Amino acid sequence: MWDEWCRPPLYAHKVGYVLSTYGFHFDNYFSKPAFSVYNAIKAFKTTWIQYNRLRFLLNFSLKTLFLPKRKQLLAIPLGYYKHEKVAYKDLDERTIAVHFAGSIYASSEKYKNPIAKFFKALITSPRNFARGKLVETLPQVAHRHPSVKITHHCFKGFGEGLSRHDYSLELMNTKICLAPRGSSLETYRLFEAMRSGCIVIADRQPRKWCYENLPVVFIDDWTDLENTLMPLLNDPIRMRELHEKTLNWWSEIASPQAAAQHIFEEMGFLKPLNQKPNVLLLQE
Repeated sequence: MWDEWCRPPLYAHKVGYVLSTYGFHFDNYFSKPAFSVYNAIKAFKTTWIQYNRLRFLLNFSLKTLFLPKRKQLLAIPLGYYKHEKVAYKDLDERTIAVHFAGSIYASSEKYKNPIAKFFKALITSPRNFARGKLVETLPQVAHRHPSVKITHHCFKGFGEGLSRHDYSLELMNTKICLAPRGSSLETYRLFEAMRSGCIVIADRQPRKWCYENLPVVFIDDWTDLENTLMPLLNDPIRMRELHEKTLNWWSEIASPQAAAQHIFEEMGFLKPLNQKPNVLLLQE
């Protein structure tokens, strides 16, 4: 569940299926311009992760070399973390235009490997770099556009800050949620926001079946937030379209029922659902 390095476990060849919320294919993407500090940081982290994945990939490849070929490693949606059932609110009734709540800088102290700890403290990480740019840019946008209600909370660590209930209420009252990357490209915030019907601005996501045709607005550089955000806020037709596509994506792809349906189909079992979940039934 917590393996952001996307490694097939050493026991994978002994069981029928292994399901992982991060999947088994590690992805990265490079921003423009190609030669930038951000890309250099991401390239270093990619090299480090691929090095740490190698033993697990070789083990699985060798142990399954002569076994029948089939889908044995299944990626499933990451899902939400700090979210609960609240009453649905239509997009036009929401009073918060832009929302962000989360930790910004992850400390290097939690790392046990001395090499990872040294480079995290010396160079920083893609997560810290991206979120740092976001919190630098967001107050500037708020200052230049005082009529736009922007709510942002910055916390010291993961899972801190707002209570689950207050966080869920704020998301349901939000039109656009900002979802910068975490330690991996994926983040619970994207799922929590889309479960709430928010329009999401996010970093690019990995190649994974549940992210195909993902109805979010992608951004490569958070310092360019204003040029991404303001045209969207000034286009209610596009916002309504993204809102409805988001609700459909959650219902048909990422909800617990839809995820179970996908797992059953991948394993060749009968479909567990007789019908698709109601698009407006956001809380399962």
